Order: sequence, then structure tokens, then C-alpha cells
Amino acid sequence: MTLDAETSAVLVAAGWTRERQVDVTGWIRSLGSEGYTFSPTAIAAVTNLGGLVVPAPRATDRQSFAPYGFRFDPILMSGEYGRVRRWEERLGTALSPLGEITGPSYLLVSPTGATYSLYHNELHWWGDSLPAALRALLLTTDWPRPVRDDGTLGELVTGTARAH
Repeated sequence: MTLDAETSAVLVAAGWTRERQVDVTGWIRSLGSEGYTFSPTAIAAVTNLGGLVVPAPRATDRQSFAPYGFRFDPILMSGEYGRVRRWEERLGTALSPLGEITGPSYLLVSPTGATYSLYHNELHWWGDSLPAALRALLLTTDWPRPVRDDGTLGELVTGTARAH
């Protein structure tokens, strides 16, 4: 996974390296029995990031919103496949669990790399790739785009700071 220097620095501070690899067979087996699928994109992400806990970085003056932290543990989404399946049907693509975003929201990735967060029954789009989504979440200047019930993206929200 290729990351920009700022995003990489936040992950490295949490113990990440580009070469990092963890065994994901238990997660895939357990969550697969619930209905989740893991594309090569998802497997690569979980293999490299699985088990990491990334605290939210300190907000800067250039950010409109406070950044998020993560817990890359797909098993946190156990029991949630019903909600995810509804969004898979609306989007016409699989969504694989990556873990939890501070909030709590769940982090999901599609086979193309498009990355989403699921909060209750709301889905938000963070970027077309996991690196873009991680940058947006960790170094955010804008809210994510909401995903409408028909699977299209809503308007981007910018501007006002939010509290964690």
C-alpha cells in the first residue's frame, strides 16, 4: 500500500510498516461464515493493517474537522452483516470489514478499494482507495460524502469544526 508521508507517519507511530503482515485466516473464516466476503483488496489491507490500533492524531489549524482513530480488527463487525448486506445490494458490490473508526463507526472496503464507514444504518464514502480514505480520516478537512439509499453519493460537507 502506497501512502503519502503524513498518513504514513501516523501509521508508523502506531507500529505499522509497509512490510507488516499478519495471519488473517481466522478472521476470514469466522466472518465468511456470517456472509462476508474478502476480495484481494480487502485481504491485502487486513493482512497489512490487521491488529493495529491507531489513535486519532492531534487536530491542526488547517483541519475543519477533528481526525479519527482506528482499530483494525475485522471481527468487531461480527453480527453486523445484515446491515452491510443491505448496502452491498444498493451499491452492487461486496463490502469487506476492516475494523472500527473512533465514533464508533465501522470501516469497509470494496473490491475496487472504495472505502466506506457504516454508522448505524448510514453509509459514508471516504475515498476511491484505502490510502485516500486513510488520509481523509486521519488528516481530514471535510466530512465524508453520504451514500444515498439508491447507492449514489450525496453532497460533500465542508467547513464547520466538529467535536469528537
